[in-house]
Amino acid sequence: MSVAIASGLRPLSSNTTSGTTVTVSTASQLLATARSARAGDTILLAPVNFGDVSLSNVRPNGTITIKSADPNNDAVFRTLNIMRSDNLIIEDIDISRPLAPGASQNSYAVNVARASNITFIGIDVSGSMNNDARDDGLGMSLNGSRISVLDSTFTQLRTAVATAGEDFLFAGNSMTQVREGVTIRSMTRALIDSNYAADWQPDYDKLEHPDMFQVTSGGGANASSDIIIRNNVMLPGANGPVGGIFIKSEAYGAGGRLDQRHENILIENNYYEGNHRHAITVSNADDVVISNNSVRTGINVGLVPAINLFDVRGALISNNVAPMFLEDRTRPSTGVVYENNIDTWDTKTKKGVDAAQLFSSAGEGDIDFARFNTVANSTAAPTGAGFRASSEIGSFSGTAAAQMAGWMPNFDQNFAVFA
Repeated sequence: MSVAIASGLRPLSSNTTSGTTVTVSTASQLLATARSARAGDTILLAPVNFGDVSLSNVRPNGTITIKSADPNNDAVFRTLNIMRSDNLIIEDIDISRPLAPGASQNSYAVNVARASNITFIGIDVSGSMNNDARDDGLGMSLNGSRISVLDSTFTQLRTAVATAGEDFLFAGNSMTQVREGVTIRSMTRALIDSNYAADWQPDYDKLEHPDMFQVTSGGGANASSDIIIRNNVMLPGANGPVGGIFIKSEAYGAGGRLDQRHENILIENNYYEGNHRHAITVSNADDVVISNNSVRTGINVGLVPAINLFDVRGALISNNVAPMFLEDRTRPSTGVVYENNIDTWDTKTKKGVDAAQLFSSAGEGDIDFARFNTVANSTAAPTGAGFRASSEIGSFSGTAAAQMAGWMPNFDQNFAVFA
């Protein structure tokens, strides 16, 4: 079985022309300068609080860069709205938006709409920073084409990112102390790669359904296609069960919408350790590959985590390590092939390979992600089953220019055909 993801992506405009550099210190100066900027220009932000920033109708003839003048003293925004704008790199700024007591949690700190070729790199988005995400608002809403988020952090938010459109890249980011991670709706082509998600703070009193990465068609959205989720580490933490990767098309069958099925889904080389049944779940989808993932039971009270299929048509489930592999009998899947998977011992079936024979302990202090690899000479060794840590999960080293050079020219390759 093969699954094809179409590329069709355009190269990001590059700053091949040496432009001018201007420093601004107010939101109004920033907007005026951005509207008059041309390809290759750089706008430096003074190390002050710009408050609420709007970049509407900014359409230079090529990419311009907006970044903090002092990388050790970032410019701070309260909110950022980018509307009807194109060809922007937003680099090394802080978005800090604590809410007033009793304020609505339903608005976003960053809102991008009707935009294209927008890249965020080295952005820090945060809420109250009082160690409690239950009183925080939303992070980023990203709607448009070719929007990228690299090497950024999301802390104490109701939701880190909600996105819709086409050609979305989310790589090398860290999400901690949030209630919901990345939600994808009505998306054509997305790559979610090398992110770190940890220490969730779900608010179960509000009947929330917390997931780290979610693809949905709820609320009137359409199904998505050509989605790659790989090389991510998910450690929900001690505040209750949290799902890992959850993909479902709520629109399928609703009002006769039988065309609303997700298509071409690749979930590979991810690590989940927690106590939610939906460690990796795919529903209402066609042409799915789930390979080389590791799912481990956490230390908290909850359910045994599993890799789950609900109404999937055509799937290859290979080289995964997990306590459970489940298919729903009431919503059966068809055309599913299982190869070289390893069942680990779980408290329900009382059978499987002891996880201690497959994994070493995570250790203390800074996380060495390689500790989550299956160990040499284990039953996983002959086939290479399970997660293998890649470099720079959760953060990228090097300058922003080096990170851009490492990701953007190869953007199309990340959406290549896979088997």
